[in-house]
Amino acid sequence: MQTNKIIYLITTKGCEACHIMTNIMLTVLDELNSVTLIVRDVSEIPMFIQAKVSLHDFPTLVFIKEDVIKYHASG
Repeated sequence: MQTNKIIYLITTKGCEACHIMTNIMLTVLDELNSVTLIVRDVSEIPMFIQAKVSLHDFPTLVFIKEDVIKYHASG
């Protein structure tokens, strides 16, 4: 049974830390087939994330398992 595991990396324009985090996450997750990384600008994220996660500091990581937000971290 394969579970739906997604990590959203939420970025914003001109954010150097966002660029660095994108490179780190792509490198780390390169070997993991069980996790999907989705990199999106803050203006393009799904409404269910916007409603449940405070988006004031970037980059923001949102960990989702089976369509439920399990954890999020900013900065």
